Amino acid sequence: ATVSAPLPVATGTEAGRQIALEMLVTAAGDIYSSLETTAGTDPDSPLLLEIDDSADPVLADANYTYTLTYSNRGAAPTTNAVMTFPIPDGTTRINSPGGTVSGNSVIWNLGTIPAGTGGRRLVTVHAPITLPGGTVIAADAWLRGTNGAFPAIAASHSATRVALSRAL
Repeated sequence: ATVSAPLPVATGTEAGRQIALEMLVTAAGDIYSSLETTAGTDPDSPLLLEIDDSADPVLADANYTYTLTYSNRGAAPTTNAVMTFPIPDGTTRINSPGGTVSGNSVIWNLGTIPAGTGGRRLVTVHAPITLPGGTVIAADAWLRGTNGAFPAIAASHSATRVALSRAL
């Protein structure tokens, strides 16, 4: 399932201000699903980046996938674009098609992102059985490049909870 929530930013909001959003799906007081995200405002940045996890909560001793969706909303192409995804603490990378592992990060050299276009990259990680229920797995990603003659950057954050127990 995918949850999308626009974050309206009022005119005059200063660049760099962090906006937090948390959504929870609960029943009888139990958390069944949650999404926490933080976005930094930069009304002039042509780049957008979003992280979406395939499951929330995730089960310990299971694989799950992050989808990193990026776009260039600017009028000029973004060149020398590089996207970086540090492997979340407590997890192990299983697969990251097209990415290069460097230290504890996956890096995609995207080259040029034409104006008005974008794409997606996937990262599959494993949550070990040793992660206790309720643990929050934080994921971050950055996209950097040059748009016209100016540096451009976008960042995204996702938080995924480990389920309290496996369903029987």
